[in-house]
Amino acid sequence: MRLEFRDFKASDWGFIKLHTSVLCVEDTLGIVAIDSETKAIVAAALADNFTGTSCQCHMIIVDPMALRHTFMEVCCDFIFNDKGMQSVYGWVPANNKKALKLNKHMGWTVKTVIEGGFTRGVDYVLMELTRNNCPYLEKAEAA
Repeated sequence: MRLEFRDFKASDWGFIKLHTSVLCVEDTLGIVAIDSETKAIVAAALADNFTGTSCQCHMIIVDPMALRHTFMEVCCDFIFNDKGMQSVYGWVPANNKKALKLNKHMGWTVKTVIEGGFTRGVDYVLMELTRNNCPYLEKAEAA
């Protein structure tokens, strides 16, 4: 797989809505990864709710192979270097065990858990990735 990256465009909302219920807000922006052979979007990272030092992140990974082909390095470079953020946050439903495990493997840490915060009986987990503990920044900056 060879990935091409571009900025997220309004025309990408069809893809986003197929895979998640993320809403477009005033400051939504992001990166889209496209398989150069098939021209299909294989992953996307959206960010919104920017403050002076942090933002919220939403990741969609359709083809896990994107993780082996610089997707995370490009996304982290975008958030931490291009946008100057110190930390990025993401909400994960506690019943999404796969996402929780993947996030922890990628360096995200649990900040808090809101009991029943996602839906009745399902907690909402707030996770954080900081500039200081991001394993992908070093790889992106070395490239």
